[in-house]
Amino acid sequence: MRQSPGRTAIALTIAGSDSSGGAGIQADLKTFTALGVYGACVITALTAQNTRGVEGVEATRPQFVLAQLNSVLSDLDVGAIKTGMLANGAIITTVARRLREVTASGRPMPLIVDPVMVATSGDVLLAADAIDAIGQELAPLATLLTPNLAEAARLLGAVEADSEAAAAAQAKALFARFGCPILLKGGHGSGSDALDFYFAGSDLVRLSRPRLDTPIPMAPVACSPPPWPRCWRGAWACARPSPAPRPLSGRASRPAPTSALARAGARWIASLASAGAPSD
Repeated sequence: MRQSPGRTAIALTIAGSDSSGGAGIQADLKTFTALGVYGACVITALTAQNTRGVEGVEATRPQFVLAQLNSVLSDLDVGAIKTGMLANGAIITTVARRLREVTASGRPMPLIVDPVMVATSGDVLLAADAIDAIGQELAPLATLLTPNLAEAARLLGAVEADSEAAAAAQAKALFARFGCPILLKGGHGSGSDALDFYFAGSDLVRLSRPRLDTPIPMAPVACSPPPWPRCWRGAWACARPSPAPRPLSGRASRPAPTSALARAGARWIASLASAGAPSD
């Protein structure tokens, strides 16, 4: 029996576990709770990591990823989904196939795809065979694709953008290739400001904010979009940011452990899920 606990909006995160609590499943669920959204999760991998780096990764068997996903979707009235670290091609294929089935059954829902590939510490979080799977199987289902500079370059088979003009061009190229709105995250770039670019086929939206320098080392994995789309019952729309929006990207090398970037991504999903929640 499907249910909506306390008639509260429900968001689902499909991602890896961060043992330091600064990103991944843990950061998403903390943010969902803080915003009054019921958070469900599907865990794709376990990591042994802290603020200094990733010491080990154990991917979940694809069959068990599917079992988790089926359990959640068969019972909870999920309003929006975010994917993060999916570890390998087999997991991506499994998740994408199940989400296509959900859409075909007449239950479409917003899907935010964060193509997590490499931690900021440099540790690889995605098997080599999985990059093509993201582009071929998951990106076509996305309501929004949110790569950082390195991920955008890998998806395009190009060199990493090293200027504002190059980043803007790659945001447009990703839209042309995958046909979904793109939020290109610039937290790993250089310069005094962190620049993000949103492109959905018309005007390019530039989001800029001074980089944050904090004394607290970052959790190695934390990159996600800001909370300015809105979703209505039966339809969604990605609107332009309101005046003076808060870009998601801080200083990529040293944000706080419970990363502002991760919290921003979860806020995005919470806003989508809340817009479709039943009213009391």
